[in-house]
Amino acid sequence: KDLVHLFTDRVTRDLKRIRSMLQQGSLCVDLFCCEVQPLGRSRKGDALAEAIAELHPYTVSWSNVIDYLELPQFHSLARHISQHGDAMQYAYSMNWTAETFGTFVGDMMPGLPSVFPEGMLKGKQDPAAKEKMVGVDNLFDMATGSQSEEMARVAGT
Repeated sequence: KDLVHLFTDRVTRDLKRIRSMLQQGSLCVDLFCCEVQPLGRSRKGDALAEAIAELHPYTVSWSNVIDYLELPQFHSLARHISQHGDAMQYAYSMNWTAETFGTFVGDMMPGLPSVFPEGMLKGKQDPAAKEKMVGVDNLFDMATGSQSEEMARVAGT
């Protein structure tokens, strides 16, 4: 068998095992749809955090919640949820490129304003900085206008 068939066999076997556990009642899946909020912001948000903590979770997948909370708020919430024992928690950011210099081509254009100027990073919602922000609609102008000609001159191309 090739790798695809081995993978398919494994996934099929695992799905059959999960189906059997569900049918026997030895596996329970609880789904909740609620808005995650920092602790102390609302009674409803605090009640949700407490309800999750009382489940004694083994794992918690936060998706990209970290993009919407300040890190101290997120860490407080994550610690609260794992108060009854260690919980494996993982998350990822969709906005990391906005905070990591060099991940956007505009960062490499000397003499041009950054797409995300200082003050626009998470936690620094400076309205003045937002006005300086270079929009995606301006990137073509930057790449084809006089700035690109100057960059080509400097680079010797």
